[in-house]
Amino acid sequence: MPLRRKPILLALLVVLPNVACRAQSGQAPVLVSRPKIFYPPIARAAHVHGEVVIDFAINSDGEVVTPQLVSGPPMLRGIVLDAVKSWRFQAPLPVGAQDEFEARYVFALKVDDDDTKDDMDAPPWSPCCGDVIVTRFDVTVTGDVRSRDGSQTIDVTPDKPHPPADSCPDDKQKHAPDDTDAEDYVELQNASCVTGCPVFRVRVSRSGSIAWRGYDSVAAKGNRDARIGGQDADALLAKFATDAFWSACGVPQPDEPRIPDLPKKKSEDDENEDRNPSFLGVYLTVRQAGVTKSVDVSQFASEDVGEKLIWAVEKTADTHRWRHGDPTTEPYTNMEQDLAHPKPGVTALIRATYHFNPSTGEQTSNRLKLVLKQGANVDEADSSGWTPLMYAASLSYQPEEEMKLLLEAHAEPNRHSAAGDTALMIAAYRGELSETLLAHGADINAHNTAGVTALMLLAQTMNAVTLQDALKAGANPRAEDNAGHTALDYLRAASCDKPLIAMPPPYMKVVLEGPAPCPDTRNQWYVESEKLLTAAMKSTAASHSGGR
Repeated sequence: MPLRRKPILLALLVVLPNVACRAQSGQAPVLVSRPKIFYPPIARAAHVHGEVVIDFAINSDGEVVTPQLVSGPPMLRGIVLDAVKSWRFQAPLPVGAQDEFEARYVFALKVDDDDTKDDMDAPPWSPCCGDVIVTRFDVTVTGDVRSRDGSQTIDVTPDKPHPPADSCPDDKQKHAPDDTDAEDYVELQNASCVTGCPVFRVRVSRSGSIAWRGYDSVAAKGNRDARIGGQDADALLAKFATDAFWSACGVPQPDEPRIPDLPKKKSEDDENEDRNPSFLGVYLTVRQAGVTKSVDVSQFASEDVGEKLIWAVEKTADTHRWRHGDPTTEPYTNMEQDLAHPKPGVTALIRATYHFNPSTGEQTSNRLKLVLKQGANVDEADSSGWTPLMYAASLSYQPEEEMKLLLEAHAEPNRHSAAGDTALMIAAYRGELSETLLAHGADINAHNTAGVTALMLLAQTMNAVTLQDALKAGANPRAEDNAGHTALDYLRAASCDKPLIAMPPPYMKVVLEGPAPCPDTRNQWYVESEKLLTAAMKSTAASHSGGR
């Protein structure tokens, strides 16, 4: 065998130098026309990256012919293949130039996967849109064209997706004015979607006056006024006296929103059109030293810039009081919304109970562990009286793990919110009976200010197994709320699709054909739960029947 291999190796040593010499003798074709290639937003959002390779040839007219995909992630193939098809090379080709090439584009993500970071001057990051993860990271696309033996290379690095500041030459002011005066202000105008989103305008003036006007999907509609200290107003306006804001392309200042009422009878297809305000988007307007500029926040070169400026305006103006009203009467179903906007009293520990890894989109407790290790007050509540333990019970994808960490740090399991709710009640509202809370002494028979108990909330979910577990844990089936309703009343109302307390979305139920009885005795979930509660009430000792 050794004697038969040696001649083959010698032949290769002779052939390879000849190929290299022949290929290097020609000049590279000149690419004179090519479209821009940006990172596809859906691929970027889904964290798709990698290299796309396309084989192609060039004809005598400088056109690309027979382009064929060699490899690459499916989400990235199309944009490269379409681009290569439209390339044009200078004709005629240089003497000796090759005419068969491969195009290579490398789509790369640089993700910060530190899942312990949280910028308290911006909304917490969370995954979006079903299975698609939207996050912040640097993206790059590099590319070149190579002959198949690698001897000729043409740089085709794509243009950056964000245009430079001089792409809006009509802006008279690209830098913050040097002066300020008493008439300066910053205004936020919000209408981020067609229907169901808060629509409002809020202005903070250097004098410290705050002017609010609510239009739609806010607690305070119409005009409201407030005042803050002059130093706070100055601090806010200083955040806008930077090139990060003034270098962005300006737009005409949005008109006053006008949101017509929906007709009484209107098809679903036309509904959005009728509720469309006269503007759509989120805009920031600044007046400084007599110069006024408005910016559509979606046009900032960095997503962080717009988010932080919006956050600063809403925090300084305390828009929460007008978005959601009195925090002491606010329903805990608003918890996730409250984390997305500034709210008085929200702490780093509260935010840590609903924290995600930016590279995977999965919830992580690493931030929670870090903040606890730093000595945070484990029972410090926000303006609604909601503690970190309550937020974990309401929002966490892994509530038992999150609550265990908080309870081991000596969180009070029976702490009441302003509305009298406990973490156990909040978990019960989601249909869950927390064994972790019960093991740490949570009172299963505690009442909130409306007299509601955890058992009543669990009854609405019509889950006989969970109800049985609650009864075994000592829940009193005869307890009554302030209106005299027992858990059995909550169960019956829910079966009639008229729950005494609104169910959490999505409210899934079995829909049977024909008119449903009330209570719905056709529903096996209801029947099992009703038998269980009825039997428990009958067997409860007379001394326990008062329930209060």
